[in-house]
Amino acid sequence: MKSAILMILRVREPLLGAKNCTQFNDPKVHFAATKGALALYFAKCGSVVNMVILTDEATSRRKGSAYVTFVSKESVEKALELSGSQFSSRTIKLRLKMLQEG
Repeated sequence: MKSAILMILRVREPLLGAKNCTQFNDPKVHFAATKGALALYFAKCGSVVNMVILTDEATSRRKGSAYVTFVSKESVEKALELSGSQFSSRTIKLRLKMLQEG
């Protein structure tokens, strides 16, 4: 049984002055996945502003989570439709989370 990918995707609307950010969570990002590959995969949903693949500071190994930041909420809605699809032979599961202003 292959691991599922659970990704954290963020949505920012800087042009609208939005303070909050919408997130999706996805652990178990394939170890061979690159920022470029993930950005290309999610580009079909809309403009990708930023991509972060989390790594352990001590070992530099990937923690299995990734963050993708989109420009618009519409892009996030399209990205949510990818939940359950395949990326690098793993199933993507997306979870939405609202960030509060700090």
